Amino acid sequence: MWKVLKKLLPVKITHLPNMLNVDDQVLTEPFEIANGFNGYFIKIGAKLAGAISTVNLDPIAYVRGIMSTKTSRFQFQSISRDFVHKELCSLSDNKATGLDGISSIKIA
Repeated sequence: MWKVLKKLLPVKITHLPNMLNVDDQVLTEPFEIANGFNGYFIKIGAKLAGAISTVNLDPIAYVRGIMSTKTSRFQFQSISRDFVHKELCSLSDNKATGLDGISSIKIA
């Protein structure tokens, strides 16, 4: 699917910035600009985390409370070995591994 979409969509042309204003200082050298962006992204995580209020709430109790008001229920269903085998064999072997590091070639 992605190969088809890639052919249909226009090519993105990326323009890199030729200057960046950091703390009222104009950076024009590519190395300085890269460091300016790095500094921003290093700090933004802690800044955003500091803006999130702490909640002392049990997540399981919270989900149970929400689900108790719903009419639908989540339920696992049994599946056959054949179904699992068929799904594993249908995995594309030219994709990157997941977080587990296991290639689809090894699974099927």
